Formats: sequence, structure tokens, C-alpha cells
Amino acid sequence: MSNVVTGRAALSSAISGEWAKARTWPVGRIIVILAIVGAILGSVAFEATVPLTMGKSLAQLTDRQRVEVSLLGVDVANIVCLVAAILFVSNENSSNLVQVTARLTPVRKRVVMAKLLVVLAISAVVSVVATVLAHAAGMITVALAGAPVPALTGRTVLTLLAVMLMIPVHAVLAVAIAYQTRSGLIAFLLVFLIMCLPSLVGVLPAAVDRAAQFVLITPALHTMSGIATPGEKDFTNPLAAVGVLLAWTAIPISIAIVAFRRRDI
Repeated sequence: MSNVVTGRAALSSAISGEWAKARTWPVGRIIVILAIVGAILGSVAFEATVPLTMGKSLAQLTDRQRVEVSLLGVDVANIVCLVAAILFVSNENSSNLVQVTARLTPVRKRVVMAKLLVVLAISAVVSVVATVLAHAAGMITVALAGAPVPALTGRTVLTLLAVMLMIPVHAVLAVAIAYQTRSGLIAFLLVFLIMCLPSLVGVLPAAVDRAAQFVLITPALHTMSGIATPGEKDFTNPLAAVGVLLAWTAIPISIAIVAFRRRDI
């Protein structure tokens, strides 16, 4: 029992240390602001350019389409948060601060878990704010364009909640890969590739393309948010989608912990 208490205390101490790093990181604050502003401006831009990108006016879109276009701004915030999460890890590697951290926390698993939990918490808060503001900015743009503003239905709320998962899932994945590769650039490229895989597998035979949708992050998020509906290529099974997101976080985290344990520091 005492070992459990000691372990929790050590993890809590490690989390406090990582939180202090994040809180006093000037670049991090700037990136968080950029993520939220990017989500707002992205939503406005995507709604305003619908006539160019979709060949229709906003009034010709369905309520569902207007909501989905407004949430495209969250993709902008997602990319910015990816950069922040990766820099949070890679900066320690480049400055050798990771050596100090590893010595202060002999159980290296706690170092990785503390970093992941802090990134998860911050990215979750940013995601909630970015999603809500992106949706609001999109709806204001719709109103200014003279198109009907969709009502805030239960389905829309479910969509917003599911979209809020996107940034934390990708941020945690980015941190895990950064620990594995020890390279911020490689980590960013790999996560970006994972995000693009649903489109890239489209060149494969239809059966392979369809099967791939069941194991990728984006289709899982689209299924849970209702952006993908039954009959569409990227619609899977809601329960399976939850399992996919859990797998894409648990497996990379486990590999990152093992890699950091074996790392010669």
C-alpha cells in the first residue's frame, strides 16, 4: 500500500513539474492563442468561401452542412496544437533538459505519463474553447450572409462534443511519437500522415479502402460526431470508433514509455 501511495505522490510531483514548465513557457502561451484565433478565423474563412469551394451559397446548404463547415476551423487549431505538443517534448531534447528530468524522476514511466497528462489537460481546454468559438464564429458569418442559422439541436451538441476529441487525441499521439522518434519534425510528419491516411487509402482497391476506415482516427471521429452517416465510406460503428481512438492513444503511449525507458540518457 505504501508503494502505491509513494508512486502516486511521485507522479503528482512529476505532473506539477511538467505543469510548471508549460505555465512558464512563453512560446506555449503564444501558440495557444494562435490556435484559438486560428479556429475562429478559419471558421469565418471557410463559411465565407463556400460559394467558391462548394459552388453554392450558404443559403443553399443544409443546416447540417453549415454546422460542419463552421467546425473546419477546429482543424486549423488542431495543426497549431500539434506543433505546440511536439515542441513541448523536442525542446527538452535539444536543450538536454530531459537529462535533468530523468535524473529527478528515476522511474522514467512517470516522466512520460506526466508530460502526456499535462498535454492532454491543456489540449482538452484549448479544444473546448476553440470548438465553441469556431462554431459561434461560423454561425455569425452565416447570419451576416443572410442565410438561416441552424438551431442548436441535440445532434449539433453531440457533434461539437465529438469534435472536441480531435485536438487532445492528436496532441497525445504527437507527444508519444516525439518520445519514440526523438525528432519534432518526424513526429509532426507522421501525425500529419496519419491524419491524411483516410484520403490516401482512397487510391487502393475499394475493399481495402473500406476496411482501412475502421482502423483510422479521422473516420472514427467523423462517425462519433455524426459528420459521417450510415452508407458513407468513412462511417464505421460508433462503439468500434471509441475503440479505435483508445487504441490510437494507448498503443503509442505504451511504445513511448518503453522507448524512453530504454533510452540512453
